[in-house]
Amino acid sequence: ILDWVRRNFQKHIVTIEDPIEYRYSATMADPNQPDVEIPCPSLVTQQEVGRHTLSYQTGLKEVLRKTPNIILIGEIRDRETMETCIEAAQTGHFVLSTLHTRGAVKTVDRILEFFPKEQQGGILSRLGETMTFVLSQGLLTGFNGRVLVTEYLQNTSETVSAGIRAYDGSATSLADALRYKGNLRWDQSLMQLYRDSKIPEDIFKANLMG
Repeated sequence: ILDWVRRNFQKHIVTIEDPIEYRYSATMADPNQPDVEIPCPSLVTQQEVGRHTLSYQTGLKEVLRKTPNIILIGEIRDRETMETCIEAAQTGHFVLSTLHTRGAVKTVDRILEFFPKEQQGGILSRLGETMTFVLSQGLLTGFNGRVLVTEYLQNTSETVSAGIRAYDGSATSLADALRYKGNLRWDQSLMQLYRDSKIPEDIFKANLMG
């Protein structure tokens, strides 16, 4: 996503990573002359935890003073970082990050786990306003190597926003939102892999969300 943005838009992208796994060059191949290097439209500033900043939380607070358009946080590990991410999104920044979860519902569950019960209603309301999408990915053992199964929830309609705000720990509202046009359910992706004979039946059954 960041590589596509930096090649096509004039944005300031700031990353906080632990560690930095991929360096973004300041140049790119000219779309019209592949052998010619030209400057990228975007500026990418990469920071590493332990080298350029003390922690994700500290780095995120420092990032907001760098006038970024897009912020990448390598991983959200605590409530303070999650809270700052939501605040950054509410002030117009596009924030990307990762969580170790499987599926949109479990991702929302994980976000809520960072906060006490009495704050979770407010967090869901804020997520309904600021969350753009959840992309969940998993690698499964297929007949010819590993294959990718995905779930995608985009928050681009009032139906999905309402499903996020109404989430109460049961999957009903978010499960309904995942069926909204443009989204992709985990089991739907899994079924397609099975029908295409890319995974065996035991892998298919073991990874169904239900």
